[in-house]
Amino acid sequence: MSKKQELTLDELLGVTNKRTKSFIKTIEEGEKFERVETEENVRREIIADRQNSELKKQLFVKEVKNGLATEIKKNRGVIRVEKTRWQRIMGFIEGFFLKF
Repeated sequence: MSKKQELTLDELLGVTNKRTKSFIKTIEEGEKFERVETEENVRREIIADRQNSELKKQLFVKEVKNGLATEIKKNRGVIRVEKTRWQRIMGFIEGFFLKF
């Protein structure tokens, strides 16, 4: 059998503190790695969202332009809509009372 070593209280506290510091250091290193990885993922997601929104904007503009082109082809110009006398009188009355 091997001899048992007796440690004093100060030696025991020193060994424990040393192991605790090394344990905390390894945990902090792991957190740094995870934090960097998370930041990179967030950056990638932000860039992807920006690209997707820009693409959707361009597609929306194209759809609007295409839709307007068909309407212009159908109508062939501007159509002026004139209000009837009754609509003009009611508009004047509404405007007058809404000022107050």
